[in-house]
Amino acid sequence: LILSQLGPEIAQVPAALAEMGRHIATTSKTMGGDTKAAAEVLTTAMNQFQVSLDDPTRAAGEMGRMMNIMAAAAQAGSAELPAIKAALEQSGMAAKMAGISFAETNAAIQVLDKAGKKGSEGGVALRNVMSTLAQGRFLPKDVLEELTAVGVNVDTLTNKSLSLTQRLKPLQAIMDDGALISKLFGKENANAALALLSGLDTVDRYTASIQGTNA
Repeated sequence: LILSQLGPEIAQVPAALAEMGRHIATTSKTMGGDTKAAAEVLTTAMNQFQVSLDDPTRAAGEMGRMMNIMAAAAQAGSAELPAIKAALEQSGMAAKMAGISFAETNAAIQVLDKAGKKGSEGGVALRNVMSTLAQGRFLPKDVLEELTAVGVNVDTLTNKSLSLTQRLKPLQAIMDDGALISKLFGKENANAALALLSGLDTVDRYTASIQGTNA
């Protein structure tokens, strides 16, 4: 599974392959001993966030870091590893391209899960919210006018040097305007956007707490 999902070149560094195997075996203990499912969780995370395999040893270390972040996120929130995997399949690459960290992506997935956007549904919702932010100055003219009127700088929404919560925070000014929220994010994504906007402090708290653990 490792070689088919990540690449056969990893076999050229047996120590790295063995370390990845240990990470999968460890993860499987939280998944009823399902090694295949554990391998899929970890390789999905790495592929979605485009972890470089040029250095298999470093890639194995990154797999371990991702393992602990997802395990800690599952402990902190309500989404377990299979739901996290399903969400990452929909949102991981978009988050990577948007400059959102793996930890913050997991934190946002947990907040959306608690709001009822579970598994792939939460991943699609997160991807769509990020896609809306990425439009920036190309948002519909009437939406731009409304945002400008309440002091929202659309350049902030697309600033990849900022975290997801920092980009979203200015939009808290329009949370009570259901029509504008729906116009901005689309009716199908309005509830997810509101869940994130009302849970920015929780996203930040989760992001901080799920990093650097041995969960």
